[in-house]
Amino acid sequence: MILDSLTAISPIDGRYRSTAEPLAEYFSEYALMKMRVTVECEYLMALTEAKGVGIRPLTADEKALLRALPQISIDDAQIIRKFEREGHGGVPATNHDVKAVEYFIKLKLKNSSLADVLEWVHFALTSEDVNSTAHALSLRGALEAVMLPALGKVQAEIVRLARAHADTAMLARTHGQSATPTTFGKEMNVFARRLERQVARSDRLAIDDHGARPAMALAAADARAHEAHLAAQHIDEGRRALRARLRGPAIQDESNGLGHRTAPLDGEKATLR
Repeated sequence: MILDSLTAISPIDGRYRSTAEPLAEYFSEYALMKMRVTVECEYLMALTEAKGVGIRPLTADEKALLRALPQISIDDAQIIRKFEREGHGGVPATNHDVKAVEYFIKLKLKNSSLADVLEWVHFALTSEDVNSTAHALSLRGALEAVMLPALGKVQAEIVRLARAHADTAMLARTHGQSATPTTFGKEMNVFARRLERQVARSDRLAIDDHGARPAMALAAADARAHEAHLAAQHIDEGRRALRARLRGPAIQDESNGLGHRTAPLDGEKATLR
């Protein structure tokens, strides 16, 4: 079936696609790939800055290269999908979306000065570490760039109506019967204040105690992987450094009781969650 606004499974990508278009930059699979690359690159930089890990320091140019890498094109996203579904560049299909991102990063950097540190990409991370942080970055971006500004416009319009109709009498009702008369402006102001509280709450949730906007916690989905972090020489410091970069809260353990591994087939695909 051809993908069209009439054949889309969700009305968001169908009837309301034109209205929801700005959200595609944050909630599409393409956007998720970009956020995953961001997390992997930031983590690699964090590891190089952690004491005792054993990775050489990166130059300013190398850090700039890693920071620019997440700005992938649609063609780059197609390569990531190929790594997952078909295989690419001599690498067989991963059947794993996060592993495909790892291979993509190595492919892009193999001919750069970072070739000697590429085996540290995704080192001691789980898929959930990457996914939970990537989803949080997507939500944070959409909240700041799309949702809160849109809600601000709605609130401003309700306030305008409340002021314009401050003296417009309106019949009030309660329990299915007539009540003390009110004004249309007063009732609109009730909605304006309610919306104001919700917008302020959403904005506060996106700001931590230091005035920064945090990402999600690194969540070790694999208990043994997290234990390996703690046992390895200073690796956990790299995770703390990444949290500092993304302004995220403390590490959480979300154990599934399995050893550190690449999950088989489609068992851990976050894009379908």
